[in-house]
Amino acid sequence: MSAVAAGGPRVAVVGAGWAGLAAACEAVRRGAALTLYEASAQAGGRARSLVWRQGPRPLTVDNGQHLLVGAYRETLALIECLGGRPEALFTRLPLSLARTDGVSLRAARLPAPWHLALGLLGARGLPWRARFDSARLLASLRRSGWVTDPGLTVEQLLDRCRQGEPARELLWRPLCVSALNTRSFEASARVFAAVVRDTLGARAADSDFLVPAVPLSELLPGLTLPFLARHGAEVRLRTAVRALARTPRGLQLATADGYRAFDAVVLAVPPPRAAALIGSLTREARDPTRTRSGERPACPGFSFDYRPITTVYLRWPGRPHRLPALVMLPTEPRRGWHGQWLFGHRLADGGSLAAVVISADGPHRRLGRSELAQACVAQLRANLGLPDAEATLVLDEKRATFACTPELRRPPLDMLAGREPGLWLAGDYVDSEYPATLEAAVRSGLAAGARAAAA
Repeated sequence: MSAVAAGGPRVAVVGAGWAGLAAACEAVRRGAALTLYEASAQAGGRARSLVWRQGPRPLTVDNGQHLLVGAYRETLALIECLGGRPEALFTRLPLSLARTDGVSLRAARLPAPWHLALGLLGARGLPWRARFDSARLLASLRRSGWVTDPGLTVEQLLDRCRQGEPARELLWRPLCVSALNTRSFEASARVFAAVVRDTLGARAADSDFLVPAVPLSELLPGLTLPFLARHGAEVRLRTAVRALARTPRGLQLATADGYRAFDAVVLAVPPPRAAALIGSLTREARDPTRTRSGERPACPGFSFDYRPITTVYLRWPGRPHRLPALVMLPTEPRRGWHGQWLFGHRLADGGSLAAVVISADGPHRRLGRSELAQACVAQLRANLGLPDAEATLVLDEKRATFACTPELRRPPLDMLAGREPGLWLAGDYVDSEYPATLEAAVRSGLAAGARAAAA
């Protein structure tokens, strides 16, 4: 029996990123009559795929290289619930922090915390002082229950735990900027501690890296849309929600096709768009699309400082190269080395694809796309001996994540429940102990979908 036939509450989810998809799945599973709206032609939000047409044949790549970890329990559970098999959809790599300059730390296949303890003992190229310092920091966080003072930055945490420069430079700073997309001198120590707790401080499998083995659009988007169709939900791509209004029949959504009322609405769109839609509720219900020229509705709690993530794809069609699956790159801006991580992929035609990831701000922001691509080519030539790539593609997500700073205040998903019953928020920016990750997005979506279905 479909959700519509079951006579469940009318629920609208606005936005088909990973938070919106999770909310839609949860609402449908709980019997809601669901409509999912997405302004673009494709579901997935910032974690989706696109077609790269340069080269001998089109190639599907992701809109930025993504990395999951074994601790993403809610995301993996949702994928399994939808019929996906994580072992086939991801390449699972035991925690390995390997650099092209020979420094490496690989977790042992032992129960925590011995997996990491043995990994530190057997690390190569890592000074003994750095190993002892790292163990000291982990022990200190474990004693504190993985909680730090709210106003502490990661760099201040490293000071308190007496971390020397080798441990900072080789381990903690790269991990901080990769996990929080915020540099250690301004990143929240409390959020960083939560990430360390659920990866390095948890089960050995939780620290595993999960590299998507299929395009991102075949993961949650590719599994969710057929699930929604099977359960009678309505999916409306290329349909932007222009405004919201409160009417006697419920929350009214305005699109180019007209108005529809719902018992509950989940806003799973980026903060600026969510703020604009919430602001539209103050206008007259008779014409919710009416707005003054240039009007930007104010909505407290939705102002974020954003940080970029750049992915540079390098392609060698038909030419196999021995690319590492995942390796850290030495970053030396003075030498033009800006790449931080490299992901290696083998193509169906036998060729090779490298994804070089550069998180947060830095000197690379002053370079044009062509200059940055050539800088990455030179970096891989110097560090891995790779020949010049035959094609390059630079994808720059300027608002990839919010800056995860100690003073950041994120809105709770029920922030509007008091004054606007039935209106919920979902997204990686919603209040969470995690930074802006796919897991944070999915968790918020599941919670918001459950609340909406109970309307």
